Amino acid sequence: MNNELLEKFNNELNKGMKGLMAEGIYPNTFAFILGKYQLVKKLAKEFDINVKFDYRGDKEKGWVIYVKSIIGNRLMKWGILDKNWLIKIFGFINKVPGFLKPEWIYEMDGHKFLMDERDIRMRDILKDYTLLKIWEPETTKIVKENVKPGDVCIDIGGSVGYFTLLFARQVGSTGKVFTFEPTEMNYNYQCENIRLNGYEDRCMNFKMAAWDKFEVVRVPVCAPREASCWANGVPVGEFLKRMGQERVDFIKLDVDGCEPAVLRGLIPIFEANPQVKMVVEYYPRYILDGGFSPEDFMETLNKYFTYEVIPGDYTDGCWNYFCKRKL
Repeated sequence: MNNELLEKFNNELNKGMKGLMAEGIYPNTFAFILGKYQLVKKLAKEFDINVKFDYRGDKEKGWVIYVKSIIGNRLMKWGILDKNWLIKIFGFINKVPGFLKPEWIYEMDGHKFLMDERDIRMRDILKDYTLLKIWEPETTKIVKENVKPGDVCIDIGGSVGYFTLLFARQVGSTGKVFTFEPTEMNYNYQCENIRLNGYEDRCMNFKMAAWDKFEVVRVPVCAPREASCWANGVPVGEFLKRMGQERVDFIKLDVDGCEPAVLRGLIPIFEANPQVKMVVEYYPRYILDGGFSPEDFMETLNKYFTYEVIPGDYTDGCWNYFCKRKL
């Protein structure tokens, strides 16, 4: 399979898996594994290709998921469970014992994170945190080296709050952290994690989507319609200016595809703050899937920053850039 065909195949597979999650069928459950294999089988036929399954990635997630993957693959291969309604039944069964699962606190790099195993929407995301001692260690190191007490930071695409908490510790009680996260499930965990770590005095978190203008937008932009949600979009530079906050020292930006628009909304901050530094994810495939242009992304970055790839945290067509404002 050539690279272009492989990319199209993976794009369709990712959209299909997000569609499963929109229906309440979540990663690492038997229903999700069956649904994924059904998608692969369907796409292999559409693209006229042969697919060979590799279970090494599933094995790394634990023997339970490994066994589920093998059984699921065999059942789908034999056509025994090759029906959407059967997959939905398994998804429903997976929800039934949810009330028996615990809520607990996980500690990473000195911060507390809520782990609610009853929340199947977030189970896979939260589990990723428990597999690591530090999230994105090289990017974390850069934040620790460059954010100091009294600084003002922005976390755009705050998720459950890992970098929000890191910023909050670095800036101390004299600094400020502004966080933008439009999805309800991530935003709720972010708020809880800020409270758990006692950073309410310095964090202002907004359930909004960073954008290039004031308008209602559907995010994530590269997700299928059923897996996205409506949110108030705001140009962060203008939004903070109206709040009387023009000084910004550090920005983290990771929004799954709409980075070109968000960068345009940050231009007032770039122009008013020659000291500003930024970590930004560059994932050309997601940018294209979201209907934006990687060239627009690079045009804004080249105009205002010098930058370098942060080694180690991402590979395979996706990078974190560490950016310093051009003087």
